[in-house]
Formats: sequence, structure tokens, C-alpha cells
Amino acid sequence: MELYNISDEAIDLNGIGLYFANGIRGADVTADEAWKSIALKGTIPAKGSFLVLGAKHSDLKATRYTIDDDYGDISDNDLSLSRRSFKVALISGSAELTAQNPFVSNDGKPVSGYIDMVGARNDPADDNIFGFETAPARNSASSAIRRNDITDTDNNSNDFISARYGPTSGEDKTLSDEEFEVRKPRNSKAGTWNPFAQPAEPPAPPDTTAVDYTKLKLNEVSGVGTDFAKFYELKNTGDKDIPLYDCKIYYNANSATGGTLPGGKGDVTWTGLSSQTIEAGKLFSLIGRNTAGSFTRGLTAERTLVIILEDPEGNEIDRCVRAGDTGDYAFTGKSFSRIPDGTGDFYFTTPTPNEANGSSTAELIKLPEDAPIITDFRKDISSVTPTDTVTVFATIKPMTSAISSVVLKWTLGGVAQSDIYMTATDNVYSATIPAQAVDSVVTYKVTATNALGETNSSAEGDYKVAVESIDYTKLKLNEVSGTGTDAEKFYELFNTGSKAIPLEGCKIYYNANGSSGGTLPTGNGNLTWTGLSTQTAQAGQFFSLIGRNNPGSFTTGLTASRILIITLMDPDGNIIDRCIRAKDTGEYNFTDKSYSRIPDGTGDFYFTTPTPNATNGASTDGLTKVPIAQ
Repeated sequence: MELYNISDEAIDLNGIGLYFANGIRGADVTADEAWKSIALKGTIPAKGSFLVLGAKHSDLKATRYTIDDDYGDISDNDLSLSRRSFKVALISGSAELTAQNPFVSNDGKPVSGYIDMVGARNDPADDNIFGFETAPARNSASSAIRRNDITDTDNNSNDFISARYGPTSGEDKTLSDEEFEVRKPRNSKAGTWNPFAQPAEPPAPPDTTAVDYTKLKLNEVSGVGTDFAKFYELKNTGDKDIPLYDCKIYYNANSATGGTLPGGKGDVTWTGLSSQTIEAGKLFSLIGRNTAGSFTRGLTAERTLVIILEDPEGNEIDRCVRAGDTGDYAFTGKSFSRIPDGTGDFYFTTPTPNEANGSSTAELIKLPEDAPIITDFRKDISSVTPTDTVTVFATIKPMTSAISSVVLKWTLGGVAQSDIYMTATDNVYSATIPAQAVDSVVTYKVTATNALGETNSSAEGDYKVAVESIDYTKLKLNEVSGTGTDAEKFYELFNTGSKAIPLEGCKIYYNANGSSGGTLPTGNGNLTWTGLSTQTAQAGQFFSLIGRNNPGSFTTGLTASRILIITLMDPDGNIIDRCIRAKDTGEYNFTDKSYSRIPDGTGDFYFTTPTPNATNGASTDGLTKVPIAQ
């Protein structure tokens, strides 16, 4: 906080309190934080300043102007003002201050001992401050509030302006070097000065009429590390100095990896100052985002981007293009360096600000400028079984050079296999990996090459071949017949699914009453069949167990005349399906009928003529439904 004495006499500050408090954000807030105070000591000279310093910010790398620790007339680490909202008051005395707004708390008048006050807030919609003169000033994270001139109208909004010591951001312009020299804060030892003096005229822009800007090149760009470590490096390849005044760098990057190259120039991230010149044959670096004279936009090391360098007339001088950020180009910790400096192509390298990039490109990967873009990389099935072939798809778009080849590279158990050339339908390419044995591990990726020989590869996919999970719920009891001799009786199953179902370990239980007219038996009854490893119900097909005690068939009796429960279970003992006949007298006194699902696999059971290994049809006209309840 800087105080200024507008009078012609020195002022003794002893006995004056400097009070300060921060506002609180929120819709229902009605008061600011409690006031804190600093007892002032010392003298403020006539037409001079008095400087009170608080705690220094922990990160000063982007600071344009750093005040020495011992420069303040008073230093107090408890002094901290919010970038959102705050208020400061000068009041004679040391009494505790409780009024929210000492300017008007005494029946509309200032409190006793009141000298001056300012209140400020950033966003009127979200930031609150309840102490100010008439209306609050506006502050921000990068702008101080400063008196506009020597006149005090008791209206903070009119009397104070923003002084942006940090870099320009949008319409918020930084102070020029000349303005800064006049406006920067002073302590009491600085003596008499005029904080409202007109700044000197800035130097005239350099004469650029004979400048050959084609000699100016983007030499290295690094988005690695913190904002303060990132940089743009330029190279003057000519034999004359080049003034950088009003040259511009535009930055345009994708918001996520795996996307297409962004269109257009993007946003201005740097405009050259009149004080910036690059000497002949030398490097010039802009190091650290938002440092004085440096770039202002974010800078990524991870994504596709276009960086454009323009001369003061808006003519493009140079550009750096990264057209791929996945597969072979999925670098996140590399800069983009011209090799050799100023003339070569861009390569992924370790950042070297203000140093030559060398001349060797051995084992380095060149930035893809025109490489094909690979998106929507996928395989057609998620769970792979030994019977499955796997088709891999990728959408591949050329930049300007046509696609010359697209191959599917794959390994089996870590061993590279022969490349499979992919075929295209429009921009979608596909190729199929053959079926592999259980537990096989397959990795795969797509590599596309254009007519210039530039390549790009997808990320690597992988899968492990597993035993197919079996959906036993698709297996149904379809017909049960106890008609005729034991050799003629049968159980018929039906696979309603689209995949074959192995029957090994499946079971059928049989539980029938000993005579007609009884009650429905309880429990599963006796095991009459267990599926063998050789038995499989094919997709959409019937599978019948015909004849008692035949090899692989059922073993217990099977009645057509009595109440019964027949239960089908999977190998884990879960009930898949049941056939229940709950009545065997009266209208249900059938002794020569089978129990048939109509339609096959999905309908209810009806009394019908036996049809082993044949469809039960779809019509139930004239048929009696098998009762399932007594």
C-alpha cells in the first residue's frame, strides 16, 4: 500500500492506523472479514510517498517489477489483500474498527478520525465489499488500483483506475515502459515526486522498410514444464539485425489429443516490442509465459498445433506444424527444434533455450507436418474367444499428400507377425486378425504412410483370447415325451441362442408322483441325465435324448400319465428351465401325449403328439395347455 502526501508539509504518521479487510464471495453475504490494522510510524514527506509492504508472493518468476524486501517504510507479513475484493482505511487513532463502512457509518457521515478510504472488487456479480467511498473501484489479480489524479471526489469508482503492471491480456493493456517509470510505487526516501506526471513519449518505432523478415525463423518451441519454463526461440539467419517491433506469433492447438490439425491462425500470443531486436546470426528467446515482453497464451507439448510467425505487415514468415500426437508422435516432454538451426525441419528434442540445436538428427523423430491423421481406432468385438477372428478399423485422413499404404501391424505372444494390408471404404480402413488359441496375447496398431513417406501410427491395442462364456439361459426344455416304450421316450432340448452351447455337466432331474390324482411333488427329484463332453446343442437347433439307458441318454423312468416336475440345470447347478404338469385327472387325463413348447423354445407347454427332433409348430388351436398349478 502506497500513501501519498499532496501537501507542501511533511506529515507525522504516528498515531494513525492503517486498517484493511478482505471481502467474502457469495450471494447471501452481508459483511466483510474483520478489520485488521497496522500502526503507522514515521513521516511522509511533502509531495512524497510512504510504502507499506505485506508478505511477498511465493512465485515471482512472472513479475515485471519486484520490490526489494527492505524498500518499504513498514513491512508486515500479516498484510494480505485479496485479488477478489478488499478495503483499506486511514483513521487517526488505534481503536478497534467494527463499522463495515467507516465512510458513512456515523449517521451517513465518516467515523471519528476518518482520513481516507478505498474499497475495490473484481466482479460485481460474485464479489462483495461493504466498505468504500460512494462506489467501489475495480481490482483484479494482475492490476493494482491507483488514484487517477490528485483530485479526491469521495467516489472510489471515479477516483481510482486500474494500473496493470503485468502483461497485456485482451483489452486490458499493460503500462508502457514510460508509464511504468512514472507510476511505480516509491517509499519515503524517494522524496518529492509527482505520481500523476505525464510519462515521456515512447521511442519512435524502428524503421523497418529495408528489413528482410524472411531471415527470421522459428527455431525451437517448447511447451515442456511449467509456464515459466516454456519458450519460443527465434533465429536470425541473416547478416543484419532485425527489429522485432510488431512482429507476431499466433498459437492454435487442439484441445485434446488424437484430433485433427486445427484450422486458422488461432490467437496472438506475442507482439514484438520496440525494445526487442534480434542480432544477425543470433538466437532470441521468449522464456516464460506472461513474463515481461513474452508470450501470453498457453503452450502445449502434447497436442497437434500450428504456430505462425508474422512480420509487422501481417505476412507469414514461418510456421511450426505438429500434425500428429498419437502413436509414433505421442510425445509429451519434448520441444520442437529445427535441425540445423534456422534451416532444417523440426524434430522432437530435449529443450535447449538460447542454445544451438546442433546438426545431427540421428535417432530423432521429425515432427509430422503432413502425416496422415488416424482416428476412431477400434476392434469389432470386445471379448475374443478361440473361434473369433478380430477385425480392426481406423479412420485415416490425409493432410495434403495422398495415402500410399495402411498396414495392420500385430504380434502374437510378443512375436511380430506379417503385416496385414488394410482395405478402405471411403476413409475407413479395416483388416482381420485370424482366430487364435485360448490364452493367446495379441497386440496390434495401424500405421499409415503418405506419398511423401511420412508415417503416423495409432496407439497400440491388445487383447487376450479367453474361453467363451456360455449363456445357458438360451438352452430350453422344448419337448418331453413318456409315451410308448422306454426306447421311444425322449427329452428334447432347444438352443434359442446364436452360439453353440456345450452340454457337458448340464443335468436333468425327474420328479413324478407314484400314482395319478396326487399333489405336485416337491424338490428336484432324481438325476436322470448328465451331459457329456461330446454333446453340444448347436445354435438354433434341437438336441434330443431318445430312449432310456441309451448311451448318453436319460436313466430313470418317464411317465406320460402323472403329475411331474422336470428340471434342467447348468453345470454350476443353476436352474435353467422347468417343465411342470400339475394335474393328471379330468380334462388333463392324458396318457399318450408329450409336453411340447409352442412356439419352440419360448412358448408354454401343450399336450401334443410326440415329434422328436422336429419343430412343434406355431399353432395351439385345439390343444390343451399343460397345467402348471393345482
